[in-house]
Amino acid sequence: MDPLVYRLFKVFARGSYERALPVEGSASGFDTDQMVDLLRKVVEDVASRGNCVIVGRGAPFILRDHPDAFHVFVYASREEKILRIKSIGKTEKEAAQLVSEIDAERASFIRHYFGSEWPCRALYNVMINSKFGDEYVIEMILQHIAAVEKLHAPQSANA
Repeated sequence: MDPLVYRLFKVFARGSYERALPVEGSASGFDTDQMVDLLRKVVEDVASRGNCVIVGRGAPFILRDHPDAFHVFVYASREEKILRIKSIGKTEKEAAQLVSEIDAERASFIRHYFGSEWPCRALYNVMINSKFGDEYVIEMILQHIAAVEKLHAPQSANA
């Protein structure tokens, strides 16, 4: 795989960043600051078009002033993360190292570009533990969104 494409994929997949991504034929390269500027534009554009799901990438920070945004933080214990990574074929040691690296990179990315700790609990409408499975997480998100929509629904005259 092309090193640039691989590194960009890793940046987005992990929610982290790397400095000075070289672009062939470009003297200046495509650095992380430029990537984050582009990311902000893309997230804001997608959010402005209506209902959407944006996973990570600092979206709660980028969209913190959007009144219709509903921010969810899905988390798991370190042990649960390691078990999940082991289930896709990694050793215990590899899984533990990957969990540590990814969490550190995410925290560093948020600290560097948004001046905050990760996760910034104040930005989220709800935080959900994923140990009960994907279906549970989806159901909890839908229930929380429904509850918020009910709060904002116009009250009928007969109520």
